[in-house]
Parts: sequence; C-alpha cells; structure tokens
Amino acid sequence: MLPHELWELIIDELSSDRPALRACGLTQWAWVLPTRRHLYRELSLWRASVYGQKPFRPILSRSRAIGTGIAGCVRAVSLVGVHLYLGATAEDGDMGNTDIPALETILSELPNVARLRLIEVDFKASQGCLHLMTQVLTTPFSRCSPYRGSRCCHLRSAN
Repeated sequence: MLPHELWELIIDELSSDRPALRACGLTQWAWVLPTRRHLYRELSLWRASVYGQKPFRPILSRSRAIGTGIAGCVRAVSLVGVHLYLGATAEDGDMGNTDIPALETILSELPNVARLRLIEVDFKASQGCLHLMTQVLTTPFSRCSPYRGSRCCHLRSAN
C-alpha cells in the first residue's frame, strides 16, 4: 500500500475529476474521507432537494450514522429556487410557504460552511421585517449569520 502522504497528494491532484474521486472513495476505506472533502466541498440544494423525492437531510443522517461525515466536508452551499419568506406564519397564505425552517435545519448540520449563494430565490418579507432587512443588508455577513464560519453570501436573481 502507498504511504498516506502520497495517496493524499494523488487525491488532491484529482480534485476536479469527480468520477475518479468517486472511484477512489470506493477503492480503499482510508480514501473515503479525503475524496469526500473534494466531492462535497461545494453543494447545491434546489428546492426539490429540501422537500422533494431525494431530500438532503436523510443523506446527512446516513453519512453520520456510518461514520463518513460528509457534513464536515461542505464549505460552500448554493440554494437554488428556494422560497425565503421572512416573518411568515402559516396564517399568511402564500407567505406561510417558506423554506426557511427546513433550510435552517440543514444549514445547522453543516458546521464548516463559509460561503452561501442564493440563486433564483423567491424572497418576500412581512412589513415587520423590512426594518430588520435593512440592518442585515448593511451588516457584514460574517457578523449577522448564525453559522460560525460564514464569511460571505452571494445573491443572484431574487424575485
């Protein structure tokens, strides 16, 4: 078997070759964590992965149960097409259809996320949240984010 330092360098060199990383992760148990650090470094969650046929939380739970820990590997998350309705309640009709509770649960299980991207987000705020939103938008993301290592947030195409 190759020395640890050598196969770590090989896996790092394959960091952009996802099929090769998946094959390496299946080849040797000791290679699972190093390959997952690259495979799960960036994660995109569409609204369907929050609620749909293949929700993401069970994947995190199974990974934690068998000791492969993908949650700790995730450094960047893109949320695509989610509904972010601030100040929403179930009585608010459409405003009650927010993804915030599910996303809070998922993001709280990803301790090393440093970058969050919001893409094609349906965003609404109740009247009481508008003042809060002004404060949040003028505060550095690292200070207003509840997630420890968060450094930046990118927003693209919000409705």
